[in-house]
Amino acid sequence: MRQGVIEEYSKKVMQEMSVKVLVNLAVKYDRLREEVRDVMGGKVIMTEATRILNQGRAEGRVEGKAEGRAEGKTETLFENMQALMETMTWSAEQALAALKVPEDQYPKYLSMLK
Repeated sequence: MRQGVIEEYSKKVMQEMSVKVLVNLAVKYDRLREEVRDVMGGKVIMTEATRILNQGRAEGRVEGKAEGRAEGKTETLFENMQALMETMTWSAEQALAALKVPEDQYPKYLSMLK
């Protein structure tokens, strides 16, 4: 944690504890207790929790899309390599060269043949 910055988790815990304290202080005042719970429990905490959840989901989607694109590219290159090997009767290395795959990536595609 950087000095002067509260982590999201710590902030959430403090908010939840604040609600509990306020609800217990208002134990004799039903209407006040319900209003505190509505305002602090719903609008403040749930909004923050929802924001954190949505942020995590967005980050997960970005990460998932990047991984999916990388996997798709690998699969497509492999399928094209196999097609060249079959139709042109080329070796795997010849097919990879024709597809302009960098030589340092050859082992990855060659291992997929097994």
